[in-house]
Amino acid sequence: MRKFLILTVLSLCFTVQLIAQNTSKTLSLVPKPNQLEVLQGSFQLGGDVQIVCANKYLENEAEYLKMALSEATGFPFLISKSVSANTAIVLDIDSSIEGDEAYKIRSSAKQYEIVAKTSAGVFYGIQTFLQLLPPLEKGAVELPLVKIDDEPRFEWRGMHLDVCRHFYSVDVVKKLIDQMSRYKLNTFHWHLTEDQGWRIEIKKYPLLTEVGAWRDSTVVGHMSNYPRTWEGEKSGGFYTQEQVKDVVAYAQARHITIIPEIEMPGHAQAALAAYPWLGCFNDTLRPWTIWGVSENVYCAGKESTFKFLEDVLDEVIPLFPGAYFHVGGDECPKENWKKCPLCQKRMKEEGCKDEHELQSYFIQRMEHYLEKKGKKLIGWDEILEGGLAENAAVMSWRGEQGGIEAAELGHKVVMTPGNWCYFDHYQSTDPNEPTAIGGLTDLEEVYSYDPVPSHLDKEKQKLILGTQANVWTEYIPTAAHLEYMIYPRLCALSEVQWTQPENKDFADFEMRMDDNYLRLANNGIHFRVPPPEGLSPVQIYNSKEATISLSCAAETAVMRYTTDGSEPTEFSKVYEGPLTLKLDSDITLKVAAYLRDDSRSYTVTSVLKKREVKPVKLKNPEKGLDYKFYNGPFDSFEEVGGEPEKTGTVDWLVIPAEIMGKMKGWEFTGYIKVPTDGVYFFLLNSSCGAGLYIGDQLVIDNNGFNYDCMQSGKVELKAGYYPVTVKYFNTIYGQSIKLSYKKPGSDKLEVFPGENYFRK
Repeated sequence: MRKFLILTVLSLCFTVQLIAQNTSKTLSLVPKPNQLEVLQGSFQLGGDVQIVCANKYLENEAEYLKMALSEATGFPFLISKSVSANTAIVLDIDSSIEGDEAYKIRSSAKQYEIVAKTSAGVFYGIQTFLQLLPPLEKGAVELPLVKIDDEPRFEWRGMHLDVCRHFYSVDVVKKLIDQMSRYKLNTFHWHLTEDQGWRIEIKKYPLLTEVGAWRDSTVVGHMSNYPRTWEGEKSGGFYTQEQVKDVVAYAQARHITIIPEIEMPGHAQAALAAYPWLGCFNDTLRPWTIWGVSENVYCAGKESTFKFLEDVLDEVIPLFPGAYFHVGGDECPKENWKKCPLCQKRMKEEGCKDEHELQSYFIQRMEHYLEKKGKKLIGWDEILEGGLAENAAVMSWRGEQGGIEAAELGHKVVMTPGNWCYFDHYQSTDPNEPTAIGGLTDLEEVYSYDPVPSHLDKEKQKLILGTQANVWTEYIPTAAHLEYMIYPRLCALSEVQWTQPENKDFADFEMRMDDNYLRLANNGIHFRVPPPEGLSPVQIYNSKEATISLSCAAETAVMRYTTDGSEPTEFSKVYEGPLTLKLDSDITLKVAAYLRDDSRSYTVTSVLKKREVKPVKLKNPEKGLDYKFYNGPFDSFEEVGGEPEKTGTVDWLVIPAEIMGKMKGWEFTGYIKVPTDGVYFFLLNSSCGAGLYIGDQLVIDNNGFNYDCMQSGKVELKAGYYPVTVKYFNTIYGQSIKLSYKKPGSDKLEVFPGENYFRK
C-alpha cells in the first residue's frame, strides 16, 4: 500500500511538472492569467473552424476575432449565430460572472468557448486566445486545450503619451492603441497641450493651432548640453476634432477609454504664444523651443483666463466620453504670480496665504466647472499643494508619497512613479542606448512594481485605481524611437496591471516574452531586442586571460560575437558558453543577439585589457576623501582642473551642499578598500560627465553632457587599498554623483560603503 502511495505521489508530481513545463514553454501568455489549467488534448484551428456569436452586443468582438485570425492563419473565417461546424469558437455573455472585465475560457477538441459578463471581458478573452497561436506559423495550427478563469487586478491599466514635445500622427496613435489592447490595457492618457505645442483644434480659438502648434526651431541634443544649439526647421502639428473623434471611436472598439489632458495652470507657453493676454504680463512669446518648464503660465488673476479655459473645455469634453478629465496641475512656477498685481489681488480676495493656495483655487474652480459638465477631475500630484479639490483624483508621479497622501484623504489614485513607470528613462547603461532624459528603468524594474503601498490600510488600498506608463517625448523624435522606448516595458507593466502579485515571476515572464517578441515583430513594432548581458565598456584584468560569461533575456536568442573589433553578423561565431580569451594584447569583444525572426539587438562592445593594478600599503589612513572644487565651464571630465576655488574633505563620494553650483567641476581623490580578490563591477551615476580612475586606469568613462546617466566598468583586484580619483563636471542641471558596486560572484548592486573610502 505504501509503495502504491509513493508511486501515486511521484506520478502526480511528474504530471504537475509536465503541466508547468507546458505552461511556461507553450503558453506564452502576457499578461499571465490568474487561473490557468492546461488540459490533455488539442484543438485544430483551420479554415473550417466557425466563429459563433449569437449575442448582438458582441458583433464588434466577433469581427475583431475574425480579422485577427484571418491575418494570423490566412483563412477566411465565417461568423454565424449558431454552431453548424465540427469545430467552433463560441463567444457569449454570462451574467453570472462577477467582474465586469473578467472572462472564462473553456475548451475541448471541438470547441473553444470565451464567455464574460461584458463585451470588454470577451475582448480580453479573445486576446488570451490569440496568444495561444504560435507566432511564426501560418495555416492550420494545433492549439492546446485550456481552462482559464481570469480578471484584472486593477481597473485603471493605463498608457500615457506626450504628443507635444514631438508630434505623432493619427496612425502612430492608433498603432499604440492596438498594442495596448493586445496586452489588455484599457486607458490611454493623451497629453495634448504643453509649453512646446498645442495639439488639438479649438474652433473658437484658431490661433491655438495656427500659432501654438508649431515651433520654428527645436533644441538639439540633451538639455544639459552647453552651449545649446538649435535646429532651424519648423516642426509640429495638431489633431482636428474629426481626427480626435476617429481615434476615440477606434479606441472604444478596443475597449480603451481615452483621457485627454489640457495642462493648467502651468505648461502653457504655447497657448500664451497664441493669445498673450492669457499670461500675467501680455508678453509676446513663441512656443518654447527648449525642454524643461517655462515660467510663463496662465494668469490666475484674470477672469478672461477662466473664460478661455471653460471655452476650451466646452469643445474638448464632448469629444471624450470617459469619466475623467486630466488638467495637469504639475510643475507650475509661481514667480509670475508673485509679481502680478491681479494674481496678488485674487489671493487677497480668496484668502490664499500663498501662491500654492492660489493654484489650489485655480484647480478647484476648474473642478467645479468640470463637475457641471459631468466629468471628474484628475491631475498630477502637485494638485495636493495648498489643498486638494474635493472630488479630485490624483496621479502620483513624484514617487508614491503624493498618492499615499491622497488616499489617506479619501481620494482615488493612479500610481505612476518615475522610478518604475517612466518609459522615457534609459533601459540600460550601454552607450548604444539612444539619448534619454536620464534615469534607468529596465524591464525587471518595471515588472517588480507593486502600485499598492503595503502600509495603507485595506480600505485605503481600495482607492488605488491602478497604474500607468508615462512617455515624455523630449528626446523621442520618431515613431520607431517611440516604440523602442515602450516595448517590451509595456508588456512588463501589463502584468503589473493585470496579474495578482502571487502569480507573478520575472524569470517566467522572460520565457513567455520569447514568443511575444515575435508577435511584436509580426505587428510591425520596432521593439528593443534584448541585448547580450554581462559586459562593461572597459574590463581590466591582472591575469593573462579573461573568462567571459554572457546571457540574454530572450531565451531562444542566438548570440554571435567577434574578437577583432569587427561588427558581428549572422555568420559570426555563436556564443555557446563561457569564453576564455588570452590577453596578449587588448581585445575588442563585440556581441549581438539574434531572435528567431532575425531581429537583432544593438552590438555590445567591451575592451578587455591586461593591466597591473596593484594595491598600496597605507599606514593609519583617515576615513573619507579629499576634494577640489573648480569653476567651469567644462566640456569633459578630463578638463576638470586648474586652480581650485575650494578644497576640503568628505566622508564618502558625495557633493556637499556648500560646494554646489552650476558650470562647476569636482575632483575627489583618496583610496578605496576592497575586501576580497576577484573581478569587481562598478557603476558610476552622475548628473553630467564623470570618470572613475582606480590606480592609473580609467575604469569608467561616463563623459559628455547628460543628465542622471550611468556607466559601468569591471576591474580585477586583490584585497587591499587602491588609489581612486573621480572627476565630475556639470552644466545647468543636477549636482549629484554616486558610486555603486557588485562584489566578485555577486549580482547584488550596492552603494559603495562610506567606511571603505580613505585618505592619507
